[in-house]
Amino acid sequence: MTKNEIKVQIGRNLSKYRTELGYTRDDVANEIGVSSSFYASVENGHKSMHILYYMKAADFFCIDLDCLVRGEQDHNHISNIGKILEEEPTEVVDHIEKYARFYVNEHKPKFKK
Repeated sequence: MTKNEIKVQIGRNLSKYRTELGYTRDDVANEIGVSSSFYASVENGHKSMHILYYMKAADFFCIDLDCLVRGEQDHNHISNIGKILEEEPTEVVDHIEKYARFYVNEHKPKFKK
């Protein structure tokens, strides 16, 4: 993969997560500390940022940095859930864990033997 292809891929992923979460480019630019026009150029794949800004964006989106670089992969979901919950109180995490177990058990495919 070339440097330009990587910039385009990261830009697409930034745009994907931003729009999924309902943020504007201005919102993300302000949060990570860059100008809106610069951030737009990054999303469009024309420019790249210092790794620290990518890290800030990943934290803002509550995703693993790998998601910005490679896109979503199966193993990222667990990491992203952990990132979302890492600053929540133990009681909240316990409740969500119980709900997740219940949900998974209720929706497991029923296989015939």
